[in-house]
Amino acid sequence: MQKNFFKIYFLLFLLGIFPLGLFAQREELTLLSASNPPYDHAFHLELGYFSPLGYYAKLINDAPMLKGGWRYNPQWWENFVLELEAGVAFSDFKNNADAAYRFMPFSGQGVYLWPLDSSWSLAGSLGLGYYLLEIEGEQFRNFHAQGGLSLQLELSYNLKAYLKSELYVLQDARESLWATGTFLGFTYVLGEPLAEKDIKIISVETEKIFTA
Repeated sequence: MQKNFFKIYFLLFLLGIFPLGLFAQREELTLLSASNPPYDHAFHLELGYFSPLGYYAKLINDAPMLKGGWRYNPQWWENFVLELEAGVAFSDFKNNADAAYRFMPFSGQGVYLWPLDSSWSLAGSLGLGYYLLEIEGEQFRNFHAQGGLSLQLELSYNLKAYLKSELYVLQDARESLWATGTFLGFTYVLGEPLAEKDIKIISVETEKIFTA
């Protein structure tokens, strides 16, 4: 009886009356979801000015500042990346041009990106770190905090330019030093867009019943 059923079903299939998928079939669908930002690593370089505020603004001049850093996308949350950064600023005292100072901050920070469109984006950052202040050969070390806001333009997938404004709070034994920083920066992304490593692969198992 069972053999006759299969013979009849096969004959009906050949005639196009019955679909072959009468019996349940399982298949796996693969969905591709690109992470945002779509890269793992990037480097940045910034050039600008370090400007003391309040008490220290009366003592020391603004300083040219150069910073560089490494960016990593841990893929914890969308639009969130981590950064390690180091910089150096150097200038002199207002009442004594021969007395120079050098400021070197080292920090780790979290950065959140707000895409505005396909080319423009905003970024906000918060970080903590350690700084070295050298005045006439004498060194001072302590902790600092910093926060920033930047406007970024994507020139290409690999190269981005941005303007950035930052606020620094430097812990000091006498009086905390507040300062601002204004920078022109460039970010270079390693790798190619939508490379295999940048795509999350999501497997979905489906069941087909009564389908051709």
